[in-house]
Amino acid sequence: MNTRLALFPLLLALLFGAAPWTPGLCPATAHAARRPAVDIDEDDDDDDDTPASTDEDDDFEPENRRFAPGTAYTLPAGSFEVGVFGPLRYGFTDTLELSAHPVWFFAWPGVTAKKQLYHGGRLTVASSHSLEIPTPFLRLIQVEGTGGLIPTDNAIPWFFMTDERVIVTVEAAPGHDVTWFLGFTLAGHLGEKRLDTIDYPLAYPRLSALHNLFTVRTGLDFDGRITGDFHYAIDFDLFVLPEDETRLAFEHSAGLIWRPSRIWQIFAGYKFAWSQLPFGSEQVWLPLLDVSWAF
Repeated sequence: MNTRLALFPLLLALLFGAAPWTPGLCPATAHAARRPAVDIDEDDDDDDDTPASTDEDDDFEPENRRFAPGTAYTLPAGSFEVGVFGPLRYGFTDTLELSAHPVWFFAWPGVTAKKQLYHGGRLTVASSHSLEIPTPFLRLIQVEGTGGLIPTDNAIPWFFMTDERVIVTVEAAPGHDVTWFLGFTLAGHLGEKRLDTIDYPLAYPRLSALHNLFTVRTGLDFDGRITGDFHYAIDFDLFVLPEDETRLAFEHSAGLIWRPSRIWQIFAGYKFAWSQLPFGSEQVWLPLLDVSWAF
């Protein structure tokens, strides 16, 4: 099924680009717009009652890190972060973080738990585990005429997906983190299944497990501070899709972050996606924009 509706790229950008609520769709989540570690001087944010971090704090305890959903760091206990398009993240304990998307949850229910397993020196290791139910979203786009991305003669069962991964973050230099992850997505269903593929670069690799049981994903991220209130975020992701013939998909995003305070930031950037599809390969470029708050 090769759909080219005018609003489809925007929908996928919001769902799989700027708004990954789980690592599997990232995110996480994903990854589009991973946030670098906070590194703020004492004279930053006069309105914030929280004491500014010292050099010793920045060198570095991960529980003091904010705006870093794609890293192995977890939010401190009792802390929240949320974006306009990004997920709501909650520090359940200092080493356990829970996240879900407050808007997309009703169309694509999904929750993620990230557990910090190890921290020593400049190395932090975590695992993440998500459970998602994409069926409501798939049925939402199964309509006749304009807006229908899946034929009405398809039989969409209740799908269940889990994304499991290991995340390793290293502070390569003060204020600059490198993160590598490796994981897989498993999918199963209850009921009769007859589902056409959505042959679009952002959607196809993420939904491949619905047709072929599992996919493998790995990625490398670079986050850090440029100068003053400006930070950067760059990531590269590779999908391996074991289908009738193994296919690959690649995604890259990069952006500039303006963080004038400890409690909010603006991210602006782009996302590039390339995927081998059943009929050939295709690529797409999309803008990304998000505003996030921490409290």
